[in-house]
Amino acid sequence: MSRSFSLVIFAATILVLLHKARISADGLWTQTFLNSLHVVVFAVVALLLFAATKAIPNASITRRALIALLGAFVLGIISEAAQLSGPRDASLEDLVSNWLGAAGALLIGVGIMSKASANTRSRFPLLLAGTTVLIFALFPLLKVSAAYAERQYQKPTLVSFDAFFTKTFVRPQHSTLALVKSTSGDEVVGRVTLTDGAWPGLIIHDIWPDWSNYSELVVDLVLDGEAPLEVHFRVHDRQHQVGEQPYNDRFNLTRELRSGRQTLRIPLETIRNAPQGREMDLSQVVGMVLFCSAGQVGREFQVVGIWLE
Repeated sequence: MSRSFSLVIFAATILVLLHKARISADGLWTQTFLNSLHVVVFAVVALLLFAATKAIPNASITRRALIALLGAFVLGIISEAAQLSGPRDASLEDLVSNWLGAAGALLIGVGIMSKASANTRSRFPLLLAGTTVLIFALFPLLKVSAAYAERQYQKPTLVSFDAFFTKTFVRPQHSTLALVKSTSGDEVVGRVTLTDGAWPGLIIHDIWPDWSNYSELVVDLVLDGEAPLEVHFRVHDRQHQVGEQPYNDRFNLTRELRSGRQTLRIPLETIRNAPQGREMDLSQVVGMVLFCSAGQVGREFQVVGIWLE
């Protein structure tokens, strides 16, 4: 009984440490990794509870697993509820991750334990089901990791709509984004349709950060329609995200686009010297925004690509 009690205390300690941890979620991968920790932590907690149920007299493996699963479900609710009054935010997504981690681990645990039982035919389906649940729960981290690997492969291209994971790093803001064939038909471009709202356009985040070995930023655009369209383009580094983020602490450019394809070539020296009172750190660039003023509902432009030279 003392061993089972120790396992329960160990599981509770893990949850307390998770709740008290203060880790900076800087960047998409780090944020996704921290969210995925809920899956891993509750998988461990569920297995510890499963081991602790061994002290229950005459309990079958299935019954022990159900008790451990119920315990993990309750602890998941308590863990999220405890965050309602603290600096961290409780979320339904985290709660589901907790439960999926517990369920997947227990399915695998029962599958392994069933080897020593009479019902060995159920072993493989349980292992397969448990593995599938854990892969599903960890899929966001796997997807983002693959996107970062592709980002590394694509450099010095920062935005290419031929890339499989482009939309991982490109987010519409008061606009819609559709991947379409270019007029020539030999490349995929991003067609941006502006909707109602402030500063409609595209937010491009978690881009390849080290621009220090290049001299020019190239933005290739196509304007649909005959009427000119004024577009704004900004670039910011990691330091800009700290504090109030004033307008003059980043690179800002405004251009009037004419009908057809046009290429903006921006010297990186201009971007480096853009922040007032400091130099932009071109080894730690974290984001760009391509946007228009409000009141342009229905206007469209295409982004062919953005790269460094």
